[in-house]
Amino acid sequence: MKTYSTVPPAMVDGWTTRDSTHPPLEQVPFHFHDAEEWLEVLRGQMTFYSLSGQARTLAAASVLRIPRGEVHRAEIGPEGVSYRMYVPVDSTTGFTKPLSDDEIDLLRKNLAFPVEEEKKTDDAAKFFEPLLANDLAFGRADLNVIGKKSYLEEFTARDRSSSRTISVLNRSDNGILVSTVVTTGTNTPAPKYFTNIRLFVKEGSDWRLRVWVNYPAQSDGT
Repeated sequence: MKTYSTVPPAMVDGWTTRDSTHPPLEQVPFHFHDAEEWLEVLRGQMTFYSLSGQARTLAAASVLRIPRGEVHRAEIGPEGVSYRMYVPVDSTTGFTKPLSDDEIDLLRKNLAFPVEEEKKTDDAAKFFEPLLANDLAFGRADLNVIGKKSYLEEFTARDRSSSRTISVLNRSDNGILVSTVVTTGTNTPAPKYFTNIRLFVKEGSDWRLRVWVNYPAQSDGT
């Protein structure tokens, strides 16, 4: 999510608009949208939070861009809020995609992946082992593909850090496809960024990471 001073006309040309209001102090739980949204506050104040806690507070005349799939929640200010939405699809029904507690827990674990990978002890394996499917296929940025056993044996500290955001690219009853960005060399003059795409499937009542691909990115995704 990023804030702007105005909604760029060229970006929303032909999009639909809808005005909405929320009462004072309302809490909007974590959710995502299947389309990009530009949001312009007309009156009052609201604060948006990413899953990691990154906050963006908007007052009247402030604009926020929410990328497709980015997980977020909102808190409404003490005077309520009115805002205008700009979206490329019909937003009257099914636009907001709520997340279950189970899905939110899984997404939080995704954000923790880089921190856990830095632990070159048994603690890393204990974190990942129950999350990885036995037939995991991990396509790394060096174009090598490894499985679960190799991954659990090759933890290497690379000064990683997690993105402050995560996006849901697709979801079904028994699968969820997510995207986040991992930074390596965080404390160096030239950090590197990698988009990580992860497909989790339900095996019984548990989520298992079946396919994982990462590739170079231009920024940390925030």
